Amino acid sequence: MTMVLYRQHVVAQFVHTSHDARSGSMGGVFLLDSTRRIGLDYRRDFMLAELADKRISIVLPTGQIGLASAEYNHHGDATYHEQQASFGYLIKTNGWLRVGVKVRWLNMGVSDGWYEPRHWIGADALAMATWGYTSLLLTAGTRPWDKDSPWRAMAQVAFRPTAVWMAVVALESDDRFRVRCGMEYVYDDLVFFRAGMATNPLLLGFGIGVKYGLMSFDLGAELHSVLGVSPLCSIAICF
Repeated sequence: MTMVLYRQHVVAQFVHTSHDARSGSMGGVFLLDSTRRIGLDYRRDFMLAELADKRISIVLPTGQIGLASAEYNHHGDATYHEQQASFGYLIKTNGWLRVGVKVRWLNMGVSDGWYEPRHWIGADALAMATWGYTSLLLTAGTRPWDKDSPWRAMAQVAFRPTAVWMAVVALESDDRFRVRCGMEYVYDDLVFFRAGMATNPLLLGFGIGVKYGLMSFDLGAELHSVLGVSPLCSIAICF
């Protein structure tokens, strides 16, 4: 989610890529988690130090072919807030294809009387195909808060030739067109090194993650051409 705040005008853009340290370190690419997972993410901008992003997410497999998810995102401070709650379901149709939907509730407002709170309902559809070392992810969704650009779409290709390396490239279009790419290197299935970038606006990311038992802990940073440096951290329990 990117946000520009002026005292007389607010423009909010909720995007489907999470703010967790892994995806943030890899240029904001969209990564699906297929394990049972409870995650907590935190992000803070240096240039807008009073504003922060908080997120909690839950992913639970249902039966042999389904994957249910729920998450809540909050962006803001004591007076300004943007909130997003979403519920999704992904189903495996055969050995190589998964399809899913996600419904999102969006809210934006302030508590000092300057603006009336506003609410929107949005939805996304996605399809993920996997063959060999490669996976293709296609998503399309609505942007009801933006009458000029009410739709968005993304195509993402991930390539993992070994258990050690992964590379991801994504093409994304909403109110503008951008490219995202990232790489991840795993050392001894314990330490993860990541780097990535995005365009329009320019974004550079890097980070490191550590996995121990059921716990994983990620630290990262984004260098945004407008908002400056944003530290990222994530804690997850995978079971």
